[in-house]
Amino acid sequence: MKAIHLKCEDRLNLTCVKMPVFESGYWDISESDAAAVVGGLIYLHQTKNELSYMGGVIQSFRVEVRPELAHATRIIFVFESTKEGRGAKWKGADHAMAWYSGVVDG
Repeated sequence: MKAIHLKCEDRLNLTCVKMPVFESGYWDISESDAAAVVGGLIYLHQTKNELSYMGGVIQSFRVEVRPELAHATRIIFVFESTKEGRGAKWKGADHAMAWYSGVVDG
């Protein structure tokens, strides 16, 4: 199963749609990466060194254009929060500036 880890400080742009479904956005991620993880897992971390505080199964994503941003095309993930989504260790890209793991095996 594919997964992504995202550095989402202070629950930035994390919205409850209807428990246990949430949206997390405005990620500067390619549509192909987003499509690759639908049905897979999302993990949200305060920092890369901390375990995930939330996560779950990605149900879908949508594209939103934010013209005020340098990279205007952004991804919003819709996911069902699960108990297994909490407490995961960061996997994937881990250089100092990394905020996104890339698509990894879950």
